Amino acid sequence: MENFKVLYIDDDQRVISRMRDKLETFNLPIELIGAESGETAIKLLEHDPRYSVLIIDMYFGEDDCLGFIDEVSRLCPSAKKYVNSNDATQDSMRKVFGKVEDYFDKSRTENETELILKIVKNYQEFLKEQRRGADIKRETRNILESSEIITRSPLMIDEILKAKQYAETKFPILITGETGVGKEVFSKFITKQFNHVHKNKAEKFVVINCAAFNNSEGRLESELFGHVKGSFTGADVTKKGLFETGSGGTILMDEIDKLSRVGQVKILRALEEKKIRPVGSNVEVPFDARFIFTAKSGIEQLVENGEFLNDLLGRIDVLRIKIPPLRHRLEDIPLLLSFFAENQKDQIKGLVKSFTDDAIEYLMDYDWSRNVRELESVYSQVATLTGENLIVERRDVEIVLKSKMKKKISPMETPELSWKKIVEDRTLLKAELERHKFNQSSLAREWGIARNTMHYWVSLHKLTKRDLQSSNAI
Repeated sequence: MENFKVLYIDDDQRVISRMRDKLETFNLPIELIGAESGETAIKLLEHDPRYSVLIIDMYFGEDDCLGFIDEVSRLCPSAKKYVNSNDATQDSMRKVFGKVEDYFDKSRTENETELILKIVKNYQEFLKEQRRGADIKRETRNILESSEIITRSPLMIDEILKAKQYAETKFPILITGETGVGKEVFSKFITKQFNHVHKNKAEKFVVINCAAFNNSEGRLESELFGHVKGSFTGADVTKKGLFETGSGGTILMDEIDKLSRVGQVKILRALEEKKIRPVGSNVEVPFDARFIFTAKSGIEQLVENGEFLNDLLGRIDVLRIKIPPLRHRLEDIPLLLSFFAENQKDQIKGLVKSFTDDAIEYLMDYDWSRNVRELESVYSQVATLTGENLIVERRDVEIVLKSKMKKKISPMETPELSWKKIVEDRTLLKAELERHKFNQSSLAREWGIARNTMHYWVSLHKLTKRDLQSSNAI
């Protein structure tokens, strides 16, 4: 567990010692470190920014105290900041308003006590957050061990935790993502979690491939809603539809964005009324099922183009899971290769193939348009072509990939640099942040990287909004 550290910036060491002595009476693992000058404080923060609380004397020798507060905030953005000063006038408090948590008059003993209690409260919150973080890590590890989802990507883990929460409800869930990212695997995971929460050992799980019914409305009605004997040529027996079959369980409607407009209307009506009418029957049949829908990314664009009903999207898009493409979670490639190796060993004489670092690097340099499904296909081909060899070299991968895929355009071949190149250059990163008005989350989403990764590079280059404002003013 991380230490809870407090940095007290004050040129009067007696004040720091008194504060340290009082904190020790609480017998808590709180480390209070003193800094006699702004320069010392900056050096300490640059060496280790993991401080939970910063206490700043308003007048400790720095000419620009407000600028100093901005600087320490940049170096240690997550820390709670308090000003403890003899000058507790309305004017001085107004200057730091919005920059710090609170302002204390250190000439008053009761205020010092209040500040100590604030530190203790922050420690308690810190402890809760640490425990919560440990719980999330343990929960994530348990989830990954008990599911078919193979990942170490923060982007994927966020969606997994979201899916686990959603599994506790009966609301419709829409899973979006490109072809081959694992939408059906996620839907099975949600169903398994739901069964666990509600102690259902063998809940029904019905999969409907909506693409199979495109421009075939008669077949859609017969398969989904059922039919009675003699209702059409070939209807030799009465048959239950998939909606009725899945009643009481979970129905996965895969690729619902592939349904025709007529099919969408029929599904919308069924979802609204929670009743179906089998083909050739006058009797409506109620059903009660949980629905999970999958669609490719960009279903909103289909609505704008008039290709998908807005009312239907509103009905199915209650809870949303967005599975990132493989090219946005390249760190998963080694894990997936190990999984495929173990999973396919019986098909290649029990051999488990290992890839060299060079081979994996080559795989990471490709744009996986069909995502995990395509990577699995590539593994199967490479494993077959390498015969008895247990080690897969870069040249083995090249033979398969060059015949079927387009290599990513490298930064040397185009003026449009990859994000890995951009973040290494302060000027380039600054330009990208300016384009997004310093919204780090927005830029991280565009690049498909974690928010923490973006924050790391911004902090490393010491970029602040003030840098952008000053460059715009020139």
